[in-house]
Amino acid sequence: MIKSQRKPSAMGRFLSWLFEAPPEMRTAWSIVKWWEARRLAYNVIVGVVGFVSLIIFMLVMSAPGILKPGEDAVEPMAIFFAPILINIAYTLGWILEIPCNWLRRQGSGRTGPALLAIGFCFSLLLMLLPLLASVMSLLALHRH
Repeated sequence: MIKSQRKPSAMGRFLSWLFEAPPEMRTAWSIVKWWEARRLAYNVIVGVVGFVSLIIFMLVMSAPGILKPGEDAVEPMAIFFAPILINIAYTLGWILEIPCNWLRRQGSGRTGPALLAIGFCFSLLLMLLPLLASVMSLLALHRH
């Protein structure tokens, strides 16, 4: 009996590419290239999640009774600095991987994908904080 081979979905191929371990020996330059090839995808994903979270937050905060007169829902500087800080954190990924690779003498190639996955989770959690604040505000309003 022949098993049918299912083609991976576009999302499956994308995630496979995003977190694949590089096949070549890891030099400092190949580490930087690996990370920078993924920066745009990281920024788009984290940016979209942050934007949607912020829109939902703003909609919830515009409901009557949530903000007191004169209060701002969002610190404008936070919106300005968030993308900058997230990209600084992303750059720390390859800055950390280079010495880890050097210390291991022959990097397995798994350090980068592991750091990227950890960084993605952390960044997405940060981007979801406005959504969490929205839920908490709605719960507080509902209690009163």
